[in-house]
Formats: sequence, structure tokens, C-alpha cells
Amino acid sequence: MSMFASLGKKPTDTNYPFPAWPAHIILVIEDALRLASKSAESLLGGKAKLLVATEEQITASIQNTLHEILSDGTIVEGFTSDIFQSISRNESVEDYTGAYLDKQPDLTFKLVGQCKPHQGLYCECKILDKTHPVRNYLYDGLSRFVTGKYAWAMQHAHMIGYVRDQNLSPSKLTTYLTQNNKSEGKTHSDCLQIQGVPVIRPNDLVFTNHDRKFKLIRLSTKPDATPIAIRHLWLNI
Repeated sequence: MSMFASLGKKPTDTNYPFPAWPAHIILVIEDALRLASKSAESLLGGKAKLLVATEEQITASIQNTLHEILSDGTIVEGFTSDIFQSISRNESVEDYTGAYLDKQPDLTFKLVGQCKPHQGLYCECKILDKTHPVRNYLYDGLSRFVTGKYAWAMQHAHMIGYVRDQNLSPSKLTTYLTQNNKSEGKTHSDCLQIQGVPVIRPNDLVFTNHDRKFKLIRLSTKPDATPIAIRHLWLNI
């Protein structure tokens, strides 16, 4: 049989979801993100400018620093070019239906040797302050993973909060999600319902797991989407 015999056919179900990334790789990425966020103030021209910077400006500064860390190869242990292939910003991807071709997660990490479409660690970034509440973080951010706009072929992804209000902490997120489980279903989609209780890891991290209520219609047997695990990394900038 020709090696090109499968071209143009729907992918087989055995390819999806892609395997979860090893825990030590995830932890390395989080360490690099924490370090890169500390440079945002100087790159953007000082604290005053950081406090009015847009999400895109902050993300761009963090991406630039991540590239410097990756290029050096010695600043964050394990964050090296023999493991990580690329760190892209606003890379266009298709949603789970294939009808929308220009969905743009804020940051995407790719490992060396992983070249398949929709395979990567996708991160959505949101400012958190008095004018950017947790509600926006959830319904304009987290929901994109749960509804299949991003990372529909992955088992996990990241939400990154840029915290500009020191009164906010991950405990606020766990409180909101717990309340959401009880009340939001009356007026909103239940896409943010969580399985179990949010788990706090380090002080800046919360872990949640979400059902996804759609079918992978691009696959031959149209299976149900698997749940997705989200690590919420909140960076004080």
C-alpha cells in the first residue's frame, strides 16, 4: 500500500486525544513562565506602563523572554532547545469542527519531534485586576478550551492569569468555580462545570478538570470529546 494512501481521509480515532505531556515537562514550562513574567515590567518601560499594558503587550514581552531563556539553555533547568521546538504567540488553529480556521491561543509550546496539527501545550492568557474580573477570565478564556475552540485534541492546557490586583489570589478562582457549580447553570452554558473540587498546588496554581460536551466530528467514528485538565497559573506582575 502506498505511504500516501491515508491522505485526504479523516484521522483515525486512535490518534486522539494526544498523550498527556510528562509532568516534569509541564513543571519546567511553569518555571520558565514565572521567570519570564518578572521581566515584563522592565521590558514594558516600568511599573506605571505595566499597569496599563494590554494583554497582548504583556504576552509579547513574556514570549520574548522565553525565547531568550530557551536560547541560553542554562537559565531554567530543562528548558532547552533539544526538548522544546518553539514558543509561538497567536498561532492560528482550527476548532474541533474545522469550520473556524483562525482561532488563536495566546501561547503555544511545541516539543521537538511533535509536528502534528493540534498537538502542543496551549495557553490562554488573561489580565486579572479591577477592570478584568475572574468572570471574564472564565467566560472569555477558560471556556475556549472546554467548548473545543482550543486544544480539542489534547488532554490538558493552561490558563495564565496576569494578576495586577494584589487582592486576587487563586483562592478567588476556587471560590468562583465552586459557586459556579451551584448557580451558573441557570443562566449560562454548563461548560464550566468542574469534576470534583479545584485543587490548589503551589500558591500561584490551581488545577481543575472539565467535561467537554461535544463530539469529535472530524474523526471517523465521531467519539465524545475527552475531559480536559486545566492548570491555572496566576503570575503577579
